[in-house]
Amino acid sequence: MSNAGVQELKMFGVFQHAHLAGVAITTRHYRNDTELPPIMTDPNYDFNFQEVRKLPQERTIYPVRSVTKI
Repeated sequence: MSNAGVQELKMFGVFQHAHLAGVAITTRHYRNDTELPPIMTDPNYDFNFQEVRKLPQERTIYPVRSVTKI
């Protein structure tokens, strides 16, 4: 994002994907080393039922300003 000069992204939907072994899936969001509320959780994930799901509220994604090395 930073290299393209993009200041923010507006997320309005999620397409979660796991292979056949996936049975539950959570899309998480971190900002400045802090975990924000999960974006989407599907405790009953079904590989045969993949679709874009609209978020109840739009989320803003910002570019990474600094990288924490582990």
